[in-house]
Amino acid sequence: MKIKSIKPISYNGDVYNLRIKSEDGLNHNYIANNQNVSNCHKAKAASIQKIMDKCWHCDFRFGLSGTIPKKGTVNRLSLMSAMGPLVTQVKASQLQQHGFIASCKVIQLHMDYATDEQKESFSFLSKNPQDRQKLFGLEQNFINQSEKRLDFVCQVIKKSTSNSLVLFHKIAYGEKVYQKLRQITDKKVYYVDGSVNVDIREEFKSRMEKNDDVIIVASYGTFSTGISIKNIHNIFFTESFKSEVIIRQSIGRGLRKHESKDVVKIYDFIDDFRYKAQEHDWVNYVYRHGIARRTIYKEEKFPFDVQNIRF
Repeated sequence: MKIKSIKPISYNGDVYNLRIKSEDGLNHNYIANNQNVSNCHKAKAASIQKIMDKCWHCDFRFGLSGTIPKKGTVNRLSLMSAMGPLVTQVKASQLQQHGFIASCKVIQLHMDYATDEQKESFSFLSKNPQDRQKLFGLEQNFINQSEKRLDFVCQVIKKSTSNSLVLFHKIAYGEKVYQKLRQITDKKVYYVDGSVNVDIREEFKSRMEKNDDVIIVASYGTFSTGISIKNIHNIFFTESFKSEVIIRQSIGRGLRKHESKDVVKIYDFIDDFRYKAQEHDWVNYVYRHGIARRTIYKEEKFPFDVQNIRF
């Protein structure tokens, strides 16, 4: 988009800054054809409602989003009260059918690597309400400290072809993945979290766009929303989560069309610590998150495969 003209105005009333703070440090808002356009990444319904309350004199309000809150939630009701009812909804599968975005395929990798004794310990802790509250954190710590898991994840990433986006939650784990990949692959590997300068992030994105042997290891906060790289062929979810917004936005990073790809592959790593006993069957929290993500894939009509791997 090019700015055709800038016209100064005289205005004595209140002026509101509609910029929503973005983790990538960029301003995604602009004026076009005398209309204020605000790209409110990760804005909550309450924030949008507050902005709209200030814009009581606006004749028209248009809201576009790829992640409308679920039906029956307070967020959805708040959003509708500010913007009006949902007029129409276009699924990603419809856009794929018409060729507007790339197709995708999800591969869920069920990793069974904990010993029976370790699984039994998780199951035992689940019986006590106080211990159960800490169990998800214990699962995460066990996952992040497993060298077997780290090696398997990085080997899968290494074997992928073309460009890959590797997403993580915890910085400590992201750094581990980054360092491991630098040791085992000849591809160009770059690392991004919230502390990395915006100009450096843009340089990494530019290199990925121009090459076909790049891996970017990035935090969900910096690369799951608000970025545009067409030349992404693989996306890896290395840590567990169940946020519907993060899932949809993260997959969206790879759906932009590019002459070198027809399908983007989504690799979803799931840690299976399930334990069966006569008196108690335990399904671990991280595994449940994986099942929740699978429900979203089904809703979006994304084809997926489930592979069970024991190591």
